[in-house]
Amino acid sequence: MLEEFKAFCQKHQLVSPNTTTVIALSGGIDSVVLCHLFSLAKWPFAIAHCNFQLRGEESNGDEQFCKSLAIKYDVPFFSTQFDTKQVAIDQKQSVQVAARNLRYTWLKEISIDNQFETIATAHHNNDRIETFLYNFTKGSGIRGLRSIPIKNEKIIRPLLFSSKEDILAFAKTHDLKHREDASNATTKYDRNQLRLEAIPVLKAINPNLEKTTLQNFEHLKELEQIYLWAIDWWRTKVMKETATGYAIDLKKLMDSPTPASILFELLTPFGFLNNQVQNILAERKINSGSQFFSPAHRLLINRDVLLIEPTEKFQLQILEIHQNQTSLSTGDQPFSFQWNRPKPDTFPSEKNIALLDQNKLQFPLQLRRWQSGDSFYPLGMNGQRQKLKDFFINAKLSLFEKEQIWLLVSGNKICWVVGHRLDERFKVTEDTVVVLRVELLMC
Repeated sequence: MLEEFKAFCQKHQLVSPNTTTVIALSGGIDSVVLCHLFSLAKWPFAIAHCNFQLRGEESNGDEQFCKSLAIKYDVPFFSTQFDTKQVAIDQKQSVQVAARNLRYTWLKEISIDNQFETIATAHHNNDRIETFLYNFTKGSGIRGLRSIPIKNEKIIRPLLFSSKEDILAFAKTHDLKHREDASNATTKYDRNQLRLEAIPVLKAINPNLEKTTLQNFEHLKELEQIYLWAIDWWRTKVMKETATGYAIDLKKLMDSPTPASILFELLTPFGFLNNQVQNILAERKINSGSQFFSPAHRLLINRDVLLIEPTEKFQLQILEIHQNQTSLSTGDQPFSFQWNRPKPDTFPSEKNIALLDQNKLQFPLQLRRWQSGDSFYPLGMNGQRQKLKDFFINAKLSLFEKEQIWLLVSGNKICWVVGHRLDERFKVTEDTVVVLRVELLMC
């Protein structure tokens, strides 16, 4: 098994004789075997143990056992304790999910603080089969069917070549002591039920299940590479970055051979779920304007385009501009103000510049976002009043674009829909004496 272990690590470039590795040791047979293999290979390693405090004195016993193993191998030892049940309650997670997140976060911190190049966990091929079945049963994309990756950034799984049966035999041959977790023998948890009930049935059908699945996982890995290459190709065809997020061309997407799969892969990095993808595709023709939310982003169906932006709740931010103030920044959009200018002979054509009759203004002026019910008198409409909502519709602006627009306001009257249209009531006329020049500076 030692030679297989070294060959597997070499083939997948997991570790070398000089690689510094921290091994996640639970005290169970799998991680004990992993430590012993590192020791036999004479590769440098340290041991890290998480005490999740889920089994009382049994958990404390696990910690002491792991510490004694570090002494036996004469390697550095790291340990920590978590109130895992409380963390699960606070974060509204299952205990298993909370423990896994706590473990990996802590291991990564240790690796950074102590400059370990890799973090090794003792997952083996049976774990991989179990995860495959779990993901397949619960619903998964191709990444889930690929199951546990051999390497994920700094995290390596050097035992994925081995079956549980091989590990047990190796431990017996080398007389390796370990700790038993009684919870592994109960079918209370889904994964345990798969391990204890489903996998034995599959092995009855195919006694070489572990070897067969090793080959299948290699095929799935290659399939995933082809799949991800195709997704990246379609990403360049249908998705582009915008000033505030991303846009997906629905027409081009629907011309692809698998719109749902491509959209799922494009939206997954933004936190959207598969059922949302199905709803987006279902509503694309009938509900332009519909929004969908992930924890950090929102998506808008805007005619034939999907717009994605970080979630930002635009509060009614009101910024005051006092007379003779020369500049103001909204955070990402700077404005400049030039006062008491003479009436010009020509007017600028740039949409980011407004010339206003200064004597018609009431101070302080305000910059704010638009609200439902806002209206103004657009320049060039012969004094007709128009709701901003209708003005935006005529301009074919998306909801996201509307939310980015600032209004320059005098009293309760809109002077300028910034970057779009002046209000007729504040235009420069023959009777104008002095002009206020307002410019949205283009960054």
